[in-house]
Amino acid sequence: GTFLTRINKSCMDMSSSRRKKDSKKGRKKILRQMKKVAEVVRKHGRRYCELLRAKWETETDLVEDNAQQIIAGMENVLVKLPAAVRQAHDRIIGGRQTENSDKILSLYDDDICVVTRGKESSEVEFGNVLYLAEQSDGLVVDFKLYKKSAPGVVKQLDESLDRLAAKEISIKSLAADRGFDGPTTRNRLAAEKIYNAICPRSREELKKRRKESDFVLLQKRRAQTEGRIAIVRNGFVGNPASGKSFDQRERDLSWAVFAHNLWALARLPESQEDALLKTG
Repeated sequence: GTFLTRINKSCMDMSSSRRKKDSKKGRKKILRQMKKVAEVVRKHGRRYCELLRAKWETETDLVEDNAQQIIAGMENVLVKLPAAVRQAHDRIIGGRQTENSDKILSLYDDDICVVTRGKESSEVEFGNVLYLAEQSDGLVVDFKLYKKSAPGVVKQLDESLDRLAAKEISIKSLAADRGFDGPTTRNRLAAEKIYNAICPRSREELKKRRKESDFVLLQKRRAQTEGRIAIVRNGFVGNPASGKSFDQRERDLSWAVFAHNLWALARLPESQEDALLKTG
């Protein structure tokens, strides 16, 4: 508990030091303190790992599988900790950038990525990109959790249309925010005779499209998709997700979407429910 408290305090000091005078000097000082704590923790961890390896059978009530799982988890952190410390040293004290592909973003999960979304409140986030598409009644018809760095949203949409086509799901219209707009998307939707209700990037084009009643209606409906993502994430997956590996998070997401669709189907009027059941 003492080590965790010291590290948490140092993390808060590091975050607040940006707004102080001589912030670079202050950040270096804080990092040196954190390195000392990390080294003490590493030595304790190594000693406890070796003790468990030698005495789990005689001095604990663990079965072999559980003991090996604990040891593997400890070894994973012990191996990565020195590299994580070097990474922080290079960045804060040495002033050297580290390539995203070489960064250790988590001591527990190798499949966490840097996600740059450009939001004012969180310019850079860490995790896995989720693509999710719903139909007008709220049922999720397509989703994908990207293990590695996700392609641009236009490419994500293109992949989604391929998956929906493979399932023989007919699309009459498609709405999304302006990030999905582009020549590739426009050409494909036109070729497949899908009504394009994606918000245009061009302001002039947006002014023209606002005169179309169908476009306005679909854009208003599209605004609810953010809420749908929050429902799936917070109500069915859990926030934060409990999965410690990508495979587990992907499996949990699949079950969450399945449970969500059952819940959404149960909330539909009987006439809509009967129509959906007839179409499979």
